Amino acid sequence: MAAEIERGWLIELTNALLIREPEHMLTSLLEILPAPRLVDTSLPQQVELFESERQRTETVPIVIDSKDLLLDPEGMLRALCSRARARARVRSGDARLGAGPAPDRRRLGPALVRQRIRVHGVRPYREKDARVPEAFEPLLAECRELYAPLHAHRIQA
Repeated sequence: MAAEIERGWLIELTNALLIREPEHMLTSLLEILPAPRLVDTSLPQQVELFESERQRTETVPIVIDSKDLLLDPEGMLRALCSRARARARVRSGDARLGAGPAPDRRRLGPALVRQRIRVHGVRPYREKDARVPEAFEPLLAECRELYAPLHAHRIQA
Protein backbone atom coordinates (compact mmCIF):
# COMPACT_ATOMS: atom_id res chain seq x y z
CA MET A 1 0.00 0.00 0.00
CA ALA A 2 1.53 3.26 -1.08
CA ALA A 3 1.91 5.79 1.72
CA GLU A 4 0.44 8.64 -0.32
CA ILE A 5 -2.86 6.96 -1.29
CA GLU A 6 -5.96 8.61 0.17
CA ARG A 7 -7.78 5.94 2.21
CA GLY A 8 -11.19 7.42 3.02
CA TRP A 9 -12.94 5.08 0.59
CA LEU A 10 -11.70 2.03 2.51
CA ILE A 11 -14.51 2.37 5.05
CA GLU A 12 -16.92 1.10 2.38
CA LEU A 13 -15.09 -2.24 2.20
CA THR A 14 -14.44 -5.33 4.24
CA ASN A 15 -10.69 -4.98 4.53
CA ALA A 16 -8.22 -7.84 4.70
CA LEU A 17 -4.49 -7.41 5.16
CA LEU A 18 -2.09 -9.73 3.36
CA ILE A 19 1.19 -9.97 5.25
CA ARG A 20 4.46 -11.74 4.49
CA GLU A 21 7.31 -12.91 6.68
CA PRO A 22 9.72 -9.95 6.98
CA GLU A 23 12.80 -11.87 5.84
CA HIS A 24 11.07 -13.08 2.68
CA MET A 25 9.43 -9.73 2.00
CA LEU A 26 12.64 -7.77 2.49
CA THR A 27 14.81 -10.01 0.32
CA SER A 28 12.23 -9.69 -2.48
CA LEU A 29 12.02 -5.92 -1.99
CA LEU A 30 15.82 -5.67 -2.19
CA GLU A 31 15.62 -7.21 -5.68
CA ILE A 32 13.77 -4.13 -6.95
CA LEU A 33 14.79 -1.37 -4.52
CA PRO A 34 18.49 -1.04 -3.73
CA ALA A 35 17.94 0.93 -0.51
CA PRO A 36 14.41 0.35 0.80
CA ARG A 37 13.06 2.34 3.72
CA LEU A 38 10.53 1.12 6.26
CA VAL A 39 7.73 2.97 4.47
CA ASP A 40 8.60 1.02 1.28
CA THR A 41 7.70 -2.24 3.02
CA SER A 42 4.08 -1.08 3.54
CA LEU A 43 4.18 -2.46 7.08
CA PRO A 44 3.63 0.93 8.75
CA GLN A 45 0.62 1.50 6.47
CA GLN A 46 -0.74 -1.98 7.21
CA VAL A 47 -0.44 -1.43 10.97
CA GLU A 48 -2.16 1.94 10.60
CA LEU A 49 -4.99 0.36 8.57
CA PHE A 50 -5.27 -2.52 11.06
CA GLU A 51 -5.59 -0.13 14.01
CA SER A 52 -7.99 2.25 12.28
CA GLU A 53 -10.21 -0.64 11.16
CA ARG A 54 -10.16 -2.17 14.63
CA GLN A 55 -11.29 1.14 16.14
CA ARG A 56 -13.88 1.81 13.43
CA THR A 57 -15.46 -1.65 13.39
CA GLU A 58 -14.73 -2.65 17.00
CA THR A 59 -13.55 -6.02 15.67
CA VAL A 60 -10.17 -7.45 14.77
CA PRO A 61 -9.56 -6.95 11.04
CA ILE A 62 -8.88 -9.92 8.77
CA VAL A 63 -5.17 -10.69 8.46
CA ILE A 64 -3.87 -13.34 6.07
CA ASP A 65 -0.28 -14.51 6.08
CA SER A 66 0.91 -15.31 2.55
CA LYS A 67 2.66 -18.46 3.77
CA ASP A 68 -0.60 -19.83 5.20
CA LEU A 69 -2.39 -18.94 1.97
CA LEU A 70 0.18 -20.72 -0.20
CA LEU A 71 0.28 -23.79 2.06
CA ASP A 72 -3.52 -24.19 2.11
CA PRO A 73 -5.22 -21.98 -0.52
CA GLU A 74 -8.61 -23.66 -0.30
CA GLY A 75 -8.70 -23.71 3.50
CA MET A 76 -7.61 -20.09 3.72
CA LEU A 77 -10.19 -19.01 1.15
CA ARG A 78 -12.87 -20.75 3.20
CA ALA A 79 -11.61 -19.02 6.36
CA LEU A 80 -11.52 -15.65 4.59
CA CYS A 81 -15.06 -16.04 3.26
CA SER A 82 -16.27 -17.09 6.69
CA ARG A 83 -14.66 -14.10 8.42
CA ALA A 84 -15.81 -11.68 5.72
CA ARG A 85 -19.29 -13.22 5.78
CA ALA A 86 -19.05 -13.64 2.02
CA ARG A 87 -21.41 -16.08 0.43
CA ALA A 88 -19.14 -18.32 -1.57
CA ARG A 89 -18.90 -21.82 -2.81
CA VAL A 90 -15.31 -23.01 -2.59
CA ARG A 91 -14.30 -26.06 -4.58
CA SER A 92 -10.84 -27.48 -5.06
CA GLY A 93 -9.08 -25.37 -7.66
CA ASP A 94 -11.94 -22.91 -8.12
CA ALA A 95 -13.89 -20.25 -6.27
CA ARG A 96 -17.27 -18.86 -7.21
CA LEU A 97 -19.26 -16.27 -5.34
CA GLY A 98 -22.84 -17.19 -4.61
CA ALA A 99 -25.96 -15.04 -4.71
CA GLY A 100 -25.58 -11.61 -3.21
CA PRO A 101 -26.80 -8.05 -3.48
CA ALA A 102 -24.47 -6.71 -6.17
CA PRO A 103 -24.33 -8.82 -9.36
CA ASP A 104 -21.38 -6.91 -10.83
CA ARG A 105 -19.28 -7.51 -7.69
CA ARG A 106 -20.39 -11.12 -7.58
CA ARG A 107 -18.72 -11.84 -10.91
CA LEU A 108 -15.77 -9.47 -10.76
CA GLY A 109 -13.69 -11.05 -7.98
CA PRO A 110 -13.64 -14.67 -9.19
CA ALA A 111 -13.12 -13.58 -12.81
CA LEU A 112 -10.04 -11.61 -11.87
CA VAL A 113 -8.75 -14.47 -9.71
CA ARG A 114 -9.24 -16.99 -12.52
CA GLN A 115 -7.49 -14.70 -15.00
CA ARG A 116 -4.58 -14.19 -12.60
CA ILE A 117 -4.23 -17.95 -12.17
CA ARG A 118 -4.49 -18.55 -15.92
CA VAL A 119 -1.84 -15.95 -16.72
CA HIS A 120 0.55 -16.37 -13.80
CA GLY A 121 -0.40 -19.62 -12.11
CA VAL A 122 -0.38 -20.29 -8.40
CA ARG A 123 2.91 -21.51 -7.09
CA PRO A 124 3.13 -23.54 -3.91
CA TYR A 125 4.99 -22.16 -0.91
CA ARG A 126 8.71 -22.70 -0.82
CA GLU A 127 11.27 -21.54 1.70
CA LYS A 128 13.54 -18.78 0.45
CA ASP A 129 17.25 -19.33 0.78
CA ALA A 130 18.11 -15.64 0.45
CA ARG A 131 19.26 -13.85 3.57
CA VAL A 132 18.88 -10.19 4.39
CA PRO A 133 22.26 -8.47 4.02
CA GLU A 134 23.83 -7.31 7.27
CA ALA A 135 23.44 -3.65 6.28
CA PHE A 136 19.65 -4.11 6.34
CA GLU A 137 19.43 -5.93 9.69
CA PRO A 138 18.16 -2.77 11.46
CA LEU A 139 15.38 -2.44 8.87
CA LEU A 140 14.58 -6.14 9.26
CA ALA A 141 14.28 -5.65 13.04
CA GLU A 142 11.82 -2.78 12.50
CA CYS A 143 9.83 -4.94 10.06
CA ARG A 144 9.68 -7.82 12.54
CA GLU A 145 8.39 -5.48 15.24
CA LEU A 146 5.52 -4.31 13.01
CA TYR A 147 4.80 -7.77 11.55
CA ALA A 148 4.56 -9.64 14.88
CA PRO A 149 1.28 -8.14 16.14
CA LEU A 150 -0.33 -8.50 12.71
CA HIS A 151 0.81 -12.12 12.51
CA ALA A 152 -0.63 -12.80 15.96
CA HIS A 153 -4.08 -11.88 14.60
CA ARG A 154 -3.90 -13.84 11.34
CA ILE A 155 -6.77 -16.10 10.40
CA GLN A 156 -6.08 -19.80 10.04
CA ALA A 157 -7.75 -22.51 8.00
